[in-house]
Order: sequence, then structure tokens, then C-alpha cells
Amino acid sequence: MKINELAKKMGLSVHTIRFYEKEGLLDSRHVQREENNYRNYSDEAVKRLKLIKKFQGIGCSLIELKEILEDKD
Repeated sequence: MKINELAKKMGLSVHTIRFYEKEGLLDSRHVQREENNYRNYSDEAVKRLKLIKKFQGIGCSLIELKEILEDKD
């Protein structure tokens, strides 16, 4: 799915999703670049974003979130 569809589905902004990708919270398992450089997000991206939102909901910082996701991966 494209970034706009993912943003709507998750209730996030496109900017937020790009930020998560830039920060390494979404990687090649979650997003692929097409030949035209468009991002194509997998169902794994939806699962990952749900997990990110869950941990943010309990007050995890970005640094803590990165550590948790590194351990999980």
C-alpha cells in the first residue's frame, strides 16, 4: 500500500510515517521502494506501527522504543 493509504489506515500523518522510517523504526521488511521511488508498505508495516503506537501510549520515549524494537527484532 502507498503511504497515504497507510497513514489513513493508522490515523497517522504521512510526515510521522516518514519520520519513523528515517529513525529506523521501519526497515526493508516494512517498506520497499519501487522503481519510481514511491514507497510501498507491507502488512508488516501496519503491525509495526500498531506496536509503536501501543508503546507510545504507555509513555515510551523514542530512545526506549528503539531499544525495545531492537530487542524484538
